[in-house]
Amino acid sequence: MVRAAAVAHRDLAHAEAWRGVFPFPLTREYMHSRAILDRKVVDIPDVECAPADLAVGAKNFLRSGLRAITIVPLMQGDRAIGALSVIRDAPGPLSDKQLATLKTYADQAVIAIENTRLLNELRQSLEQQTATADVLKVISRSTFDLQTVLDTLTKSAAQLCAADKGAILMQDGDVYRVRAIYGYSREAEHYALENPLRPSRGNLTGRVALEGKAVHIPDVLADPEYTATDYQKAFGYRTNLGVPLLREGATIGVFSLTRDQVNPFTDKQIELATTFADQAVIAIENARLLNELRQSLQQQTATADVLKVISRSTFNLQTVLDTLVESATRLCEAYDSVIFLREGARLHVRAHHRPSRWTSPPGQLHLVGSQDAPYWRARRSMSMISKQPPKSFQMVLRWPGAWVTARL
Repeated sequence: MVRAAAVAHRDLAHAEAWRGVFPFPLTREYMHSRAILDRKVVDIPDVECAPADLAVGAKNFLRSGLRAITIVPLMQGDRAIGALSVIRDAPGPLSDKQLATLKTYADQAVIAIENTRLLNELRQSLEQQTATADVLKVISRSTFDLQTVLDTLTKSAAQLCAADKGAILMQDGDVYRVRAIYGYSREAEHYALENPLRPSRGNLTGRVALEGKAVHIPDVLADPEYTATDYQKAFGYRTNLGVPLLREGATIGVFSLTRDQVNPFTDKQIELATTFADQAVIAIENARLLNELRQSLQQQTATADVLKVISRSTFNLQTVLDTLVESATRLCEAYDSVIFLREGARLHVRAHHRPSRWTSPPGQLHLVGSQDAPYWRARRSMSMISKQPPKSFQMVLRWPGAWVTARL
């Protein structure tokens, strides 16, 4: 299509009438289109007498109430990027001097357009570098605060890619759950948290998870495979971009950007979103490694503390057992921990940490169970995990003649 970028006329009514003939197809039936396609000047002193092969364009032009037009293509190298035209109320040609002046203005317009393009690219590049630097600062300052990093990445990516909304979804078993979100209403955020997405070609996140590469849907309502209509209604988007968060070739998450109107993302914006996705993976991996290191140090510290207690309490078994259950509870992030000692067919509670459902003091309460009870099975298997009611489980470890259980 050929659209009017700028229109000027001494009379505002004529200017609006002239603007009204746009847009029109880039086909040879239209005068501007022919100048662009042929990369030549089109000069028609009286449009009412235009050649027959320009009849469609002439009819469209005459709706403005004007009579004559001269069109010069805007040439960038050997490519026409547009056209500059002058119109007249009365029929008549331009003089050679006027035509030469018009060509000069066309050349100056190309220079101005190119300068504007370069300045915009420079500004965007600076904005991207600034945003990247800001994200790196957040990553360095929030080593153990992954959520802050993901929130910053989501917001920065959405703003720089001119998206209305953004989200990061992380893999959780067989589904992908929202981990960071930007631009959504509270209702939409709640809907996203309550409705994780599964790998499927019917939704963008699932499609990215299946393909392991960026997926761009210019209009979800026009995509024959898109079936997540409830999501689309809840969020109100039309254009959707998804980029995978890849770790060792596996999709561990999806970076999603959306626009409320049909407005496809550019290749440069898709490349930029991919860069932010890569930074998210680095932040996630850093957080994982640091957490593993912290847990390892905590375990080593706890083990050293227990060994100190054992060495200092050679003749005080209860102190050692109390220290063990306290350390087990803390390291396993458990509700409480209990040590049972076996005496014949009975298991006696000798130490426990934090309130439990048992009210009898250690040393008096005993537990008698069948040979299939978890504590007895632990004796045979050395260690096990026994599932309990939803969102809790019990871990049992066997010592010679004793068992330690941590309920989470």
